[in-house]
Amino acid sequence: FRAKVAPTAVNTWLDTYELDENDWASTAASGNKVTNLQKFAFGLDPATSDGDITYGSGVTAGNPVADEPTPTANGTERRAVFARRKDHQSVGVTYTVQFNHGLDENDWQDSAIEPEVVESGSGDVDAVSVPYMKSINVPGAGRQKAKFFRVEISLD
Repeated sequence: FRAKVAPTAVNTWLDTYELDENDWASTAASGNKVTNLQKFAFGLDPATSDGDITYGSGVTAGNPVADEPTPTANGTERRAVFARRKDHQSVGVTYTVQFNHGLDENDWQDSAIEPEVVESGSGDVDAVSVPYMKSINVPGAGRQKAKFFRVEISLD
């Protein structure tokens, strides 16, 4: 039983998919490794195995992707792209983009750059991006090129 004082996007999403707050860490419904909290944050259906975000001629919610390198005045730039809920601030969802040279769990470093909207979607999410960090400080190895990214999600 959950008392509802005022419906929120979080409660509506949980109710739509017959989930409760204890199901945020679960990945059981879709069988992939994407948690229900991540699916909520990226605008996905928790019961399906989802593809990657698409944008350019309309935003389709999906998992984060590394955009193809694009030429700039200073060489090339690669960006981390992900779907962000339009109501993320009002529902308390925080997105933290992190970069790593390898996949060592202790070497992830937060980006200090605020994501920018690449394309505004007609649904619940926008496509947003941050540029890859040029390098990260890896303990014992010094500055190394950032090769991987992830988006950490938290719900306040």
